[in-house]
Parts: sequence; C-alpha cells; structure tokens
Amino acid sequence: HAFGRPSAAPEVHVVGIDNEACGRLAARELSARGYTRLGFLGGPGTATSTQDRAKGFLSAVGPGVDATDSYAAGYTFDAGYDEMRRLLSIGPAQAYFCADDLLAAAELSAPALAPSRPSAHSGRPLPDGEADPHYLLAVNPDGVNEVAPVVHNSAVFPIVAGPWVPNTAGAKWIA
Repeated sequence: HAFGRPSAAPEVHVVGIDNEACGRLAARELSARGYTRLGFLGGPGTATSTQDRAKGFLSAVGPGVDATDSYAAGYTFDAGYDEMRRLLSIGPAQAYFCADDLLAAAELSAPALAPSRPSAHSGRPLPDGEADPHYLLAVNPDGVNEVAPVVHNSAVFPIVAGPWVPNTAGAKWIA
C-alpha cells in the first residue's frame, strides 16, 4: 500500500485519490444540505493527505458557511476521540468531514458521551427507546431514509462488556 506523494524513485505504480477533490466534495455536499457551521477533522497536520483534504474542504464551503479545521495527534481512534471531545467542549459544528476512517469512528463515538447533548427539559440523557432530536442519521448518502436515532436499551447496547465506551449517568448511545 502506498501513501504520500508520487515520486520517480523508486519507480512504482500507484493508484490514489485526489485528496483536495474529496475535501471539496464533502464541503459542497454539507453546504448544500444547509449546514452553516462545518468542521474538518484530520489526522496529523504534517500528513500531506490531511493537508490536501483540509485545503479542498476549506476552499469549497458555501457562502455564509463558517468552517473550522482541527487535527488529531495521530490516525488512531483514541486520538480522534480526544480531539472530537475537545471540539465538542468548545462548541460543536453542525456537521464534520472526517478525513480518515478511524477518526470518523471516533467522531461518531464522542458525541454519544458528550455532556452537551442532554435532554433539554431535564439536563439528563433521554430514556431508553426515545428518539433523540439532536441528531439525524443518514442511512443513505443521497439523503434518502434519514431517520431520527433512538436511545438504545442500556442493558444490551452497546455491547455491554465492551469494546465500546459504556453508557454513563450523563450520556447514552444512540443509533
């Protein structure tokens, strides 16, 4: 598997993607869906793939859309989780483009435990089985079948003995 920039030495054939175009596509799609506060979460800022995706993303946000960029310390679940928790603590964006699959998995896990997402009427997580109005899950990337997530049965989801971060008194998993 080859990463980074094409080079003449050693001579190898590489099939890659256009990282800037990926960033532009993500920003255009999120802007077109009406989001006005976007966030980019990339791996280390020294990685050229991260730099290119951020450049494309930040260059293509729509008019009237604010976008921020942030970078995890590494391409790991823990680094992405820590960075996303930091972002949630300072005021979350409405939508994020995560430039790596492990970072995306971490991004999806962090809000489930974020203290900024309690039920508006009680300051506590919603009861099991109740739809969470703070989120909308896109089952299909073209917007078809968007559904409100439901707070899951705390006794069985997530896998109670791990490997997921467990529910707490202040936050529960949704899906």
